[in-house]
Formats: sequence, C-alpha cells, structure tokens
Amino acid sequence: MILVDFQEKIGISRSDAENWLARLDLSTAYAPTVRGIPRNYSRENVLELAFLAALIKTGWPPRRAVGVVRDVLADTWGPVWLAWPAGRFEEPMGASHIEALGVEGLAKQSPHRAISAIHIGDIRATVDRLFSEKGES
Repeated sequence: MILVDFQEKIGISRSDAENWLARLDLSTAYAPTVRGIPRNYSRENVLELAFLAALIKTGWPPRRAVGVVRDVLADTWGPVWLAWPAGRFEEPMGASHIEALGVEGLAKQSPHRAISAIHIGDIRATVDRLFSEKGES
C-alpha cells in the first residue's frame, strides 16, 4: 500500500511520514524506495505510523512516542484504550474498556485536571479495514 492510500485515514501528511522515517528510530522494517517510485508500506508500517500520529497529535514528543508505539506493537492483543494525564508524557495506562482506566484519578494527576486518550482498538480496525479493502495483508 502506498502513502496516498492511507495518509488521510490515519491523519498524516507526506512530510510527517518522510520526517519520521528519516529522524526517528521506528521499529518496523520499511521497504526501500528509489526516486520517482512510491514506497510500499506494510500493515505493520501503517499501524506504527497511525499510532505515532495519534500520540504526537495529543502532544507527545516524537522520540518518546516511538517507545510507546513500540510497546503497543509488541503486544498483539493489546489494550483497546491508552490514557494518561494531559500534559504528563509518562507511561500511559492501557485497558480494554475506557471505564477501567480510572479517568478521574488520571485527571487528578494532570496540572490541567484533564486526560488524553487514544482508542488503539479503533486505529487497529481502521488499518485492517484499509488493507482489507485494498486486498492486501
């Protein structure tokens, strides 16, 4: 799958993808490319970029977000939700249901009395749907 097939669905631009591939220590293997031929991205590549985009857009510093994404990718069952106190970019909590995260307690840990959360399960489902529609795996 090439970038134009998924970038809008996961919320990244071409420059996001190029910058992250060039500057971050991403954990999935990316196919090489040559000038004028679009890079082919695997399902794992797209998942990694989608999770990374979600974290960065909620304020995570990119290099720290890479570590969280690596953990999420390593856990194939994985939590369905990740949440953390807004403005505190430490280890997020994961759970299968948002109610199980104790959002009230997380909010109290934030200087803003707020939380940030990402629906990991929905991101996985979106990427799976994209590959299914394209007939790729």
